[in-house]
Amino acid sequence: MGTFVCGDPPETAEEEPQKKRKPTKSSKVMKREIISNVTTSKEHPVLPGDTNLRSSCTPGKSGGTFRLPFGAKVVVPEGACTKREFITCKVAAPGQRWQHHPSFPGEHLTSEIFTLTGNIKLQQSKSVPPERRRSVRRQSSPSFIRKRTILLILPYSPPTDKFLELNVKGIWKDEVTWTDVGFMLKPLVNFQDPDAAPTPCVELELDRLGTFVVTFKHKTDPYVMTPNGGLYHSRLNRNLTIRFPKKAVDTPITFDMKIISIPEDRLTFSREYFAKDCGDLLMVTEFIDLAPDVECDFRRFATIKLPLPAGVEVEGDTADDIVVLHKVPGGSWEWVESRYKFTRQSVTFDVKNPSKFCVVKSKPDRHKKMQDAVRVLEQRMGKEKGEICLFVSIKPKSWMAVLEVYPEDQSEEKINTRRQQGFEVVTKWELPLTESQIAREAHFRRLPPGARDYHPKKMDGFELCDGLTWKVNLTDDLQFDPDSDLMDNSELQCFRYLKESYRTFFFEPVAFNGAYDERKLRGTLVLNPEGVGDDPQTKEQLTMTFYIDIPEEAVIEYLFVPEPEPEPEPVKPKPTYDLPSLITSTEPKSVARPKPALERQRTFSATAMERLTQPSRAKMHNMPEKEAKVLTGKSLMTLAKVVNEGLTLAVHLDLPESTITGIGFDALSNGRSMSDVCYKILLYWKRTRKDKRDGAVQHLLDALRNMGKHGVADVIEERHRENRELTFDCFMSAAVAGVDLSSAEAGMDVSSCV
Repeated sequence: MGTFVCGDPPETAEEEPQKKRKPTKSSKVMKREIISNVTTSKEHPVLPGDTNLRSSCTPGKSGGTFRLPFGAKVVVPEGACTKREFITCKVAAPGQRWQHHPSFPGEHLTSEIFTLTGNIKLQQSKSVPPERRRSVRRQSSPSFIRKRTILLILPYSPPTDKFLELNVKGIWKDEVTWTDVGFMLKPLVNFQDPDAAPTPCVELELDRLGTFVVTFKHKTDPYVMTPNGGLYHSRLNRNLTIRFPKKAVDTPITFDMKIISIPEDRLTFSREYFAKDCGDLLMVTEFIDLAPDVECDFRRFATIKLPLPAGVEVEGDTADDIVVLHKVPGGSWEWVESRYKFTRQSVTFDVKNPSKFCVVKSKPDRHKKMQDAVRVLEQRMGKEKGEICLFVSIKPKSWMAVLEVYPEDQSEEKINTRRQQGFEVVTKWELPLTESQIAREAHFRRLPPGARDYHPKKMDGFELCDGLTWKVNLTDDLQFDPDSDLMDNSELQCFRYLKESYRTFFFEPVAFNGAYDERKLRGTLVLNPEGVGDDPQTKEQLTMTFYIDIPEEAVIEYLFVPEPEPEPEPVKPKPTYDLPSLITSTEPKSVARPKPALERQRTFSATAMERLTQPSRAKMHNMPEKEAKVLTGKSLMTLAKVVNEGLTLAVHLDLPESTITGIGFDALSNGRSMSDVCYKILLYWKRTRKDKRDGAVQHLLDALRNMGKHGVADVIEERHRENRELTFDCFMSAAVAGVDLSSAEAGMDVSSCV
């Protein structure tokens, strides 16, 4: 269906003159579009990550071990289930992980998200042990309560750092808050291949069903410092000790000690691409975080002993090329102004404000540059070079795309795999080099080899970290399909420690002035990073642009609807008359000639014939829409910013108290704004509604009027009658027209939302 490659922007592209066809009328085009999207003549490629994600089992009274997707298992003991109880396990596809909101501060996902549902009751069951049955009968005492549990075994990708530990997060059925779940490590042995390494797994003992995922985080070594002082030896490193003098603090202070390892590849990467800052850095220890739970300065100096970099030994009492750095509250790194005392494998110094420390070894007389070197090295932690690619599948009546993010070293493998599956590759568009950049590259090539060591190597692409998120937007001649889940959540999130991270969506042409042009189309897909700070260079590196070119032949085939075959005219049967045989008889005899037997045919009216000859699948334009325009994702986001009273709205929408409490605590823990809380409440309320049209809109209008926001309710009611989405312009127009959009309890300035 044509090639999909990167091209120049529409302003600079030199395209061949095209024949512009006469636009079709809007009514015909809408009918054509609706009918053409009903069925597809050819199916899109199936992604392996979206298959075999659901499994069900009926254990019965005998129980047993049952396999689940991705190598997981569920073990049901004998007698834990009845004959008709069942368990269903569903794994969240890579493009559907956003529905579970798996965002845990300080933790990273290392397994897929497993959801267990079913009609099995695991709360409590009454039973009496055999040895107590007689005593129970005699004493007429109540029966004993026994909990029924099942075992869930989940595989995970083990972390390679020894200073990391596993954790299991779970969200129980009918709850909205993630909690920690107890677990045990249980490697599974492959009996088909005994020589293979066991599969790392965790075992959960469950008395309730829910959603579970394995995460990892840094190990912590808590220690409480009292006014009496003391000496503390860390369990994470034998060369890490802290001596607190007496009366250094007035109240007890808790320390959560953490050690953050620095991989060797991150150190090499910093030297190559940031040679100006890190070229003199030879060796470095781990980042040792000794910051207390509250910011404080000790009255008296505390003595801290830290290990030296691996392989470094000091024979004397001094070492000019070794320096200790600590992180100050402003975020920068500074030297520790103290007298160092060295042993063969450690260094001791005195400080008044414990924080994050690091011991480095530099080239001779180059220790003054270590402050910038450690700052750059800290920014590279937990990152690797990444790549984003867009894969497109064009079928006659449907267009599909896969937007995937992965490490750069997997780029060739990913592209070959997607091509074998039937996708076409759309590479991202890059800005051409400016004259200053070309001159800088020419200057670098003229430098002598020794001077090039301090010249930073140009980094192609960007650095990828776990949790990095982009906002996806499609403009120009193409748009997202209204039924695509990107209308509810248009974010692409990177799960670095999982196998795949992508989003799939369907897209369609945009109608201009109510009509479609059968011509070549070009859509612009833009990815804007979120939560990366205010650094313009970082934002520029993470902002991606893709140009999707759809050939004219594919557009014509997408919009084409074959004319229905004419109905055949009913053929009337011709009657046949049999002549009687001539018989000579002396007696005249009158014989009645029988009527010819005509074949009886069933006739239909024109209305019945039209109903019987139409396709068996109902036309989509006769089907009601799934939801009202004022309840789409964009409309609810706009309404959340206008109302900005999510918890009050949740009460008037009759949401459960547990749901309101869970969303409120989640907002406090993640630092979300009130508009985000209101948006999550509206989305949750919409999912619980079966009727997403007039009934749901009336319920929302009643809730807003009960809150006192009659003006907002009137605007929503008017837009619903016009079958249009909510925008800030409609609220601004209502405010200019004199409509009061504020409630009696709390006012709202609509212009502040624009």
